[in-house]
Amino acid sequence: MNVICILCDTPFSPTSSQKRRLRKHPFRIFLCPECDQRIAQQTKQRLSQSVPKQETDHSLDTRKLSNLDRRN
Repeated sequence: MNVICILCDTPFSPTSSQKRRLRKHPFRIFLCPECDQRIAQQTKQRLSQSVPKQETDHSLDTRKLSNLDRRN
């Protein structure tokens, strides 16, 4: 069984777990190992360069603020 990569259009032989998934769901999309590895590497690089999210102060509830605006 050969599968065609959706990014580079090269045929490749899927792993046994991918074959099983293809039998159950034939319209499933797969990447060749080279494209999969390249995308995983780019994702790890992007995540390591991203700025961590700052914690926000949730002490003021927006519902309380809207109730205060109505009173004034």
